[in-house]
Order: sequence, then C-alpha cells, then structure tokens
Amino acid sequence: MSRTVESKISALMADDRAKAILDRHCPGLRSDPRLQVAMGMTLKQIMPFPDGRIKQI
Repeated sequence: MSRTVESKISALMADDRAKAILDRHCPGLRSDPRLQVAMGMTLKQIMPFPDGRIKQI
C-alpha cells in the first residue's frame, strides 16, 4: 500500500518501511511522548506545528 503525507501516523507506524523512512528523516519522532496524541493525524496535519519535525520538500 502506498503511504503519503495524507497517511495517518498510526498507519505509518504499522508499516516497517514507512517507519524506517520516518526514522531517517525525523529522528526522535518515535520516542517523542506526543506521538500518541498524533496517531490519528496525518503527516500533513503535523507539519505546521512548531517542532512538527516534518519539513515540506
């Protein structure tokens, strides 16, 4: 299944390949205590937050 910035964080965390990409581009994201709150959000939704850790490419 294709994953995009519109994918929910929970779906990305369930996909080993997506997790590896997030680990590479967003170090520390998986250990961030706020991650549980963001699981229902998409990458696109968390980008605008300060410390969103996602830079639009």
